[in-house]
Amino acid sequence: MCAKSKGPDKLLKHCHLVEAEPGRVVLGGFKVQEEHCNLMGTLHGGISASLVDIVSTIALMKPEMSDTRFGVSVNISTSYLSAARENDELVLIGRVIKEGKRLAFLESDILLKNGDKFIVKGAHTKFLS
Repeated sequence: MCAKSKGPDKLLKHCHLVEAEPGRVVLGGFKVQEEHCNLMGTLHGGISASLVDIVSTIALMKPEMSDTRFGVSVNISTSYLSAARENDELVLIGRVIKEGKRLAFLESDILLKNGDKFIVKGAHTKFLS
């Protein structure tokens, strides 16, 4: 997914797969860079929302899916619980809560690498084409 992308998926170019099972994925290695930060020097909310979108979509993916089955976002909600600063390393977790014929309900967590501090909790609803 990321190798061919010219869009926001490029955010994951340095991430690595930690674990995956149907409906759940854990990615590690996302290091907050200067270009990911807002004027306060912390992870920008727009970048966080993009990460929620991307990691939850990856959790939804299955080998037999065509690109069109990834659907389109209907709603993304992000709760910003704490700040991540430049050089912080993050873990991204995506989960499928429920997948129907036309809608998928997904969740994401963004945590500091050591897992003791939540940065963002996200909820994502996708329309499946």
